[in-house]
Amino acid sequence: LAHLCNARVERLYDEDATVANVSKMIHRVGSQCGPEDHFIFFYAGHGSNLPDQDGDEDDGQDEAFCFVDEYGQTSPDCWLRDDDFAKLVTSSVHRNTKILILADCCHSGTVADINKTIWDGYRVISISGCKDKQTS
Repeated sequence: LAHLCNARVERLYDEDATVANVSKMIHRVGSQCGPEDHFIFFYAGHGSNLPDQDGDEDDGQDEAFCFVDEYGQTSPDCWLRDDDFAKLVTSSVHRNTKILILADCCHSGTVADINKTIWDGYRVISISGCKDKQTS
């Protein structure tokens, strides 16, 4: 569908989906988006919870995308926390770009943290596969 609309689609699969590669791609693609463009982040994979690092979570848990390391293995050391994801997207995408985050993973209810003040002034929608305490 995106190709029919002449949208540019970038993809990372499997072993290529490291935090470093995902971060570079979000920054590269996001920085090319203008005020009336759409930035869509779609993730289908594993999601998890980690102990909250900065006290901003009501349930004491950060949500995280479970990426892999350079050897294709996953562990909490190579997961992208919700706080870091929000910082990455908001620092990479123009404030007037329309942002859609689609997260098809466990524990994804607030994986984008869109209710946090870092998103103030952004036009963002997050759709997730389940609530933070659920699996999908």
